[in-house]
Amino acid sequence: YKRYSFGVPTQILIATLDGEIVYDSSGRYSGDIINDLPLENANGRIKDPTGKEYYAETIMKTTHNYMVSYVVNWQELNRTARKNTWAILGTCTLFALMSALLYIFTGHFISRRVGIIIEGLKQIGKHNLRYRIPLDNSRDEFSLIANHINIMNEEMESNIQKLYIYQ
Repeated sequence: YKRYSFGVPTQILIATLDGEIVYDSSGRYSGDIINDLPLENANGRIKDPTGKEYYAETIMKTTHNYMVSYVVNWQELNRTARKNTWAILGTCTLFALMSALLYIFTGHFISRRVGIIIEGLKQIGKHNLRYRIPLDNSRDEFSLIANHINIMNEEMESNIQKLYIYQ
């Protein structure tokens, strides 16, 4: 058996369709495993005559008279899979919490900035043309919108002042 990166003993077999083993990664070139396991067209859980379970996948090439099988002890595979279940669930939970916090934080940030702009528009709507939306030093889209509203309000106030002078 060889241990691959996931830590489960695996066996790779290359055999002729007549049952002669060409390659066995475990180094046992006897025909026992070929005779004991139903490897032909295996794709999933299989049992040997004693009831021991394996996971096996087989690729058969009848045109070239060979098959390649990958065999793993079922209990070892499940033990390894379960070993990481809590780590995966913990990681998913952590990402879900981080996503929720990020959603709440950005939602609050955006709502606050939009609220400032809406309050400024309400003041301007009440004919308070001297009101300017307070700007911070950030150069984001909200500051850009607020700045353009302030410029528009200044021009509107200037035009109204000019109308009063001409009348």
